[in-house]
Amino acid sequence: QQQKSEELERQLGLEQQKSEELERQRGLEQRKREELERRLLLEQEKSTELDYRLCLQQVDSAEADQQLGFRLEHLIKLEEAVDLGKQERADLEHRMESVLAQLQTQLQHIQEQVPVGHRTELALAQLQAQLQHAQRQLVLRGTAAGPAAP
Repeated sequence: QQQKSEELERQLGLEQQKSEELERQRGLEQRKREELERRLLLEQEKSTELDYRLCLQQVDSAEADQQLGFRLEHLIKLEEAVDLGKQERADLEHRMESVLAQLQTQLQHIQEQVPVGHRTELALAQLQAQLQHAQRQLVLRGTAAGPAAP
């Protein structure tokens, strides 16, 4: 019974590590997406400025079309990258929700299987609190980041 309890606690520790890694990856993806959005805004400003200059200078129409085409192509690529970042964020959130659900199930299983002692009870209560905190963080970050890609 003691070995079973230790094995379950070890498994729970591994799952918690997975959850923390997913959280770290989500943070990296979030920063990547924010950087892409920032670059997209900068490129949009550059594109607007370029359009204005092209109109004022009355440059050769073929050159203007080519430059505008390059800018538009670049903007499209940036928008696609932002969309991909949003999809990656949605996928990562889904994986995190799945891991959190697995952790919740394992915690309930441990609570049902392991004989309750004061130390075990405290450890399980702490784990439950950490799990609830992770779930709240997932909800708060999802809300703060805006709607995920469909």
